[in-house]
Amino acid sequence: MACPAYTSCGFGRGASRTTRTERLYRAEGLSLRLKRPTHLPVIMPTQRPTPNGADESRVMDFARMRWRGRRIRMLTIIDAWNRECPYIVVDFSLKGIRVARVLVPLL
Repeated sequence: MACPAYTSCGFGRGASRTTRTERLYRAEGLSLRLKRPTHLPVIMPTQRPTPNGADESRVMDFARMRWRGRRIRMLTIIDAWNRECPYIVVDFSLKGIRVARVLVPLL
C-alpha cells in the first residue's frame, strides 16, 4: 500500500527531485536544509597572444599509429606562424627523457 505523502507528492509525474523532497519533508513536518549549494566561480578564458613571426610560438603534439602490426609514436613540433613542422621524432617508444632532450634545444 502506498503512503499518502508519496502519492500526493507527484512521484513519477515529472516533478523535480528537489520539489518532491521538499513536499515530502513538509508533509512529514521535518525541517528543510537551509544551506544554499555553492557554485564554482566562472573563469573567463584568456586570449593567447598571436605570434608575429616565425619561430616565435610552437605547438607540440603526439600522434600514434600502427605500422606492420607495431604501434609507432610520433612527436611533432609545429611552428604556429607558418605551420611548418621543423622537428618530428618517430619511434616505437617515446619516453619522457627523450621528449625532454628534443625540447631543450628548441627553447
